[in-house]
Amino acid sequence: MMRERVLQAHVERLLRVCGWRYYHTHDSRRSVAGFPDLVALRPPRFVVIELKSARGKLTAEQDAWLAAFARLGAEVYVWRPSDLDAAARVLGPGA
Repeated sequence: MMRERVLQAHVERLLRVCGWRYYHTHDSRRSVAGFPDLVALRPPRFVVIELKSARGKLTAEQDAWLAAFARLGAEVYVWRPSDLDAAARVLGPGA
């Protein structure tokens, strides 16, 4: 079973290789509760990503942040290890 931090490493590598600028808060204990794992830009696109283990669930705070970003027009994704192929399609160079 893939841990969330391993999934994050895969997605961050994909973001770098595909030319995205991205941000990840490395110590979420000092951040506002629920802020997404990754915020990424590759104009004209703005993508917000929450990463979860296979069984992980969104908190109410995470859901609220994702909904707020979506209302602003961001593409919002919740990805699990089984979604790596989808992540590659969404973030890939031709996307």
